[in-house]
Amino acid sequence: MCKSTGENSSIRQRFIHLSDLHIRDRAREFSRAVRITETIAGHYEGTPVLVTGDVTDSGDPDQMDCARSLLDLLAPTNPVLVVPGNHDYSWKGIVNQAGAWRQWVERLGSPLGFDGVPEKPWLTGDLPGGVDGLGVLEVGDVAYFGVDSGDPTNRVHTARGYVSERLATRLKQELAARKGKCRVVFLHHHPFNDGPFMKLVGADGFLDAVRDNCEMVLFGHDHHLGVWRRREGVPLMVASHKTTGTVFEHHLMINIIEASRGDDGEWSFWHRLELA
Repeated sequence: MCKSTGENSSIRQRFIHLSDLHIRDRAREFSRAVRITETIAGHYEGTPVLVTGDVTDSGDPDQMDCARSLLDLLAPTNPVLVVPGNHDYSWKGIVNQAGAWRQWVERLGSPLGFDGVPEKPWLTGDLPGGVDGLGVLEVGDVAYFGVDSGDPTNRVHTARGYVSERLATRLKQELAARKGKCRVVFLHHHPFNDGPFMKLVGADGFLDAVRDNCEMVLFGHDHHLGVWRRREGVPLMVASHKTTGTVFEHHLMINIIEASRGDDGEWSFWHRLELA
């Protein structure tokens, strides 16, 4: 995915960030998601797609199967990584559904379309001494860190999000071990929103883990686009809007992020929105 670019030997990488698809059935959100995936496959072949949760609206098996059908259409052209959101665990994001997390892991919780990477769950503690809720995938000059910021056993934490001390500690260790790569951390819940029912439980631990320890943090959850540079010592943080919602008038938009590492080893980032 990364390539050298002649004169300055810089490393360049592009990412697509989607979030909060809220697929319920084959109606509005599904048809809009089809438009988005067709645009990505047609114009951004080979670009990794990172989806920061709430892929479904209420986490039932039919919705998950519907969402998986979309990802399967996209994976032949674009590698895909997904982390879950509170709506993937519970009815409307607030009423926990028993077994929904395991169903999500089985249907949606695997890397798709990465050359040489098996389609098997990557958030289930498979790292040596690992913990549930953290996945690490290295591809060339990029290291992806998927964080499950939900708590499928607790209704309140599921809505607000939860990062345990153990998960944060392990994330910090895994990030430090891959210094020099473009380290991309992505989760569903907003890590510094203090609003009612929005403040992430364990946010301090998560922010300590990423501070001066990664290049990019991506998230969603509150459906509002936001871009921050050098916040919490992270070069770029991006909050996605609801990808299946219109940004203005009837237009659907896609987050595009480009990263470049110069000869000095420093990474630079550019963010833009593209019409679907």
